[in-house]
Amino acid sequence: MINHYYTLAGVVRSLNRLIGCKIVECFSQDKDEIIFAFVDGNDELQHICINLGTKNYCVTQRDRFRRAHLNTRDLFGQILGETLQSVSIESNNRIITFKFIALTAVVELFGPGKNNLIFLNSKGKIYAAYTNESALIGEKYEYPACNMLPPDVNNFATLGALLTKSTILLPKVYVAEFLADRGLNFETPTAEVSNFDDIISDAYLLRQDAIHSQKYYLYSDSDGALLTHIPVNSLGEARVFDDINKAISIRYSFTCRLAELDTQKKVAMKKLALLHKRAAANLRMCENAGSLAPKISEYTLYADLLLSQPRSKEKFGSEILLNDWEGNPLRIPLKPELTLPENAAKYYKKAKTIKTDIEVKNKMLPAARLKYEKVEALVVRLNAIDNLKELKQFTNENFTNKGKNTMKELDESEESKFRRFDLGDGYILFVGKSASNNDELTVRFAKPNDIWMHARGCSGSHTVIKSPNPKEAKPPKQILKLAAGITAYYSKQKNAKYVPVAYTQKKNVFKPRGAAPGAVIMNREEVIMAEPHLPEGAEE
Repeated sequence: MINHYYTLAGVVRSLNRLIGCKIVECFSQDKDEIIFAFVDGNDELQHICINLGTKNYCVTQRDRFRRAHLNTRDLFGQILGETLQSVSIESNNRIITFKFIALTAVVELFGPGKNNLIFLNSKGKIYAAYTNESALIGEKYEYPACNMLPPDVNNFATLGALLTKSTILLPKVYVAEFLADRGLNFETPTAEVSNFDDIISDAYLLRQDAIHSQKYYLYSDSDGALLTHIPVNSLGEARVFDDINKAISIRYSFTCRLAELDTQKKVAMKKLALLHKRAAANLRMCENAGSLAPKISEYTLYADLLLSQPRSKEKFGSEILLNDWEGNPLRIPLKPELTLPENAAKYYKKAKTIKTDIEVKNKMLPAARLKYEKVEALVVRLNAIDNLKELKQFTNENFTNKGKNTMKELDESEESKFRRFDLGDGYILFVGKSASNNDELTVRFAKPNDIWMHARGCSGSHTVIKSPNPKEAKPPKQILKLAAGITAYYSKQKNAKYVPVAYTQKKNVFKPRGAAPGAVIMNREEVIMAEPHLPEGAEE
């Protein structure tokens, strides 16, 4: 609502403080934005920003504004030195007029493609314009008429249309609450309202309260921001401002951030959608591998039957009809250029290939399922992000800079450098294998928020817990206890009953310059007493 008549009327009221000020600059440094710079009685600069863009078009005053050194251009030099005489807005219309001594500036805010800044001479003729100047110069300017109808029963079929489109011109968000308080709604027929005159009278009072309000209410959520001039209880809590220009500025910044967030989320979601598709296809492939198992028996039977036949060196064309071991007829496809033993060898090889493929895919299945679940979890997490800072962190954590759709995952070759233990619930513990390997694990592999562990007071492996939730400060107690037990096991105190294990976030661990392999310093730590052990079934 920053381009609504009510808001513009409030802005015009605030701009009257600049009457008597002299304009010293008129320039542009952003697309479709014109800046008027005035000098007030204290020789301080005051700025009026006229935004004629497709979104958030409005007129506002900016107390703090700095002209950029580059990419700016001066405009309408003939206005420089003019003194502002008055600022006004046309009734129920989005036309703001700035009257100077020798000329007039008219700002039309009718919508995208229709906004303009027009300059008139003392005779009311157009001598300059921001857009469509060549077609307008020399024309007599006529203020566009406001063609709204009065709030009459005969002019509007419903109360919603009457209150929003008549000369009362209430915003829809006001009308919704106004009517709900009276047990009515937008679709209530005007002809069926018994207290019609009272409703019109109350609506005019509401209009006056809104137009002359000295308070401004900003409601915001993940879907957007709305600026109103009266409280709207149905919208929840609001930030309240005494300065309409400040309220507009905050609302504009919020909207820009929201638009940028939406754009970047769509880019990230597009990447995740492709990754999700690939992960789902890979998971289906692994899960469906078992469906090929019957082919192993089928191809083995073909091969056995072919080898049982006499005249094995002859060629039989593209197929042969034989009986299986139970006497049932069976048609076996053949390679015409091969003998029966050669065809049998082909079928044995096919059966072996399928068997190997099933074994490989069965081994791949847990990883494929984990990757699919991870991508699905990332989709859920991305949908919940409502600010740019969190989105940037999400992008840095999960996408590489190498390709548009490359997920930042643990490389198999990198992962294989360390021992790996699944702790459950998506937590994974990586264990260093040597002093130099400890350095690689701690310095290169671990991320700032990963949990780093080491048996206290003795040499041993560095260990790192990777969490499914990178923002988590600390894993659950049972995960820490399990990881500490493994860490204690890979230390010189593995035969002790209990071992103190220090842990902290990796960002608190530093390797001094010139330190020996595996030597690090912790800025802060916590200690957990752990019994050295490996999970059941784990290999050393």
